[in-house]
Amino acid sequence: MVAAIVTRFTTHVIAVIIARLAADMITMIIPGLTANMVAMIVTGLTANVIAVIVTGLTTHVIAMIVTRFSMVAAATSV
Repeated sequence: MVAAIVTRFTTHVIAVIIARLAADMITMIIPGLTANMVAMIVTGLTANVIAVIVTGLTTHVIAMIVTRFSMVAAATSV
């Protein structure tokens, strides 16, 4: 009788502790993962956008310079 009560109580306590720990771990892990994911996505997007803008501007500026030089060269050669 006593052994059954002790066993029941022990298993209940262990189950409660495990559930509490699991809940705590999940609540700690999820915000951490979410924050990391958001940070990674934002960083990745920012880096990609900056890269696209820089590449676009660079090629645009180079194209403009080449065009100008070509026009100047054409004007002076004529």
